[in-house]
Formats: sequence, structure tokens, C-alpha cells
Amino acid sequence: MNYCLRILVLDRPAVLARVAGQVSRRAVNIDHFTARNIEDGKTVITIGVDIDEHLADRLAKGVARLIDVLEVTLTEDEDVEQPPRALGDCRSGQSREGE
Repeated sequence: MNYCLRILVLDRPAVLARVAGQVSRRAVNIDHFTARNIEDGKTVITIGVDIDEHLADRLAKGVARLIDVLEVTLTEDEDVEQPPRALGDCRSGQSREGE
């Protein structure tokens, strides 16, 4: 089953490494991920994975226990196989370089 983890974190060094560590400990392959600053000091990391429900729940709980993680949302995602355009904005299709 395809799942999407939406992780709200404090924008601090090594947060992404700790999240990736939780994924690798469970031998999960990441289909895609994005990270975007949403406001001063906070970032949203979105990770798409294709795993069973039990493993998805364990992964979400493990990530939620990490330092600097504020919120984790796990949803079934039928579009995990279609990641956003590289270096583009999903909503407008425009490159983010001009921002």
C-alpha cells in the first residue's frame, strides 16, 4: 500500500538525517520526498513509501518520537508513484528559482 508521511519539524541541523535513520532502520525504501520551509523555523517533510499498514504505523510512531518533530500525519496515498516535478512547485508548475 502507498502511504504518505507528512512531518512537521523544527528547521534545525540533522533533523532530516534523524528522520531518514528511522526509515532505514525499518529497511523501507523511500519512493519520493520533499522538504519545504513553511514559516520561520519550521519545515514540512513529505515522504512517500510503499509498505504495509503495520510497518507504516510503526514508522510514523518512530518518527513522532524524534527530537524536533512537531507533528506526523500518515495517510494512504494513491499518487505516491507520481512525485512532484523536480525543482518545481506542484500547484503552479513553476520553478522555485524565481522566488
